[in-house]
Amino acid sequence: LTPLGLPGLYNFGGTYSNARYRSVDRAAYLYIPEIGIVGGEETGSWSLYANFYQALWADPRDERRTWGVFGQFGVSDGNPNPIRGVANGGIAGRSMLPGRELDTFGVGVFYLGLSNEFKTLAAPVLTQQDEYGVELFYNAAITPWCRLTTDLQVARPSTRGLDTAVIPGLRMQVIFYREPEQR
Repeated sequence: LTPLGLPGLYNFGGTYSNARYRSVDRAAYLYIPEIGIVGGEETGSWSLYANFYQALWADPRDERRTWGVFGQFGVSDGNPNPIRGVANGGIAGRSMLPGRELDTFGVGVFYLGLSNEFKTLAAPVLTQQDEYGVELFYNAAITPWCRLTTDLQVARPSTRGLDTAVIPGLRMQVIFYREPEQR
């Protein structure tokens, strides 16, 4: 697809299994076989997802140099799967600064929705809530074969009572093989 006449990537899919799984329902963990109480199971599990990237700007001299929006979205049955839904999105791309054409950047947000069944199951041990956060990064090309990335993530954890996590990062990548330029 090329909405707006610019590069884009879209995919949609799903999963299904007819296997038997331990239910995330609290009653499924009551197990006393001597008197006939056996934990519950669920038959089957499913999920649906969509992923996309859509360029909003492309360098007319180099179509690989773009910036745009991205997103991923998914839902599941919520039992036996402990995750009911996920979503993330943001803006990312190559730098538009002169002389920094190999640099990349991004800012994104995420949401992880736990199923109510899982929250109820975990409550006596560790009370759970949905998790969300944000991430920012800048990847500077020191040379075409050496990249230095700074990263900052801030997330509210799914376990209630834990402090918001602030995670700074620094990574260096050395590229030993580079594909030849296509003409």
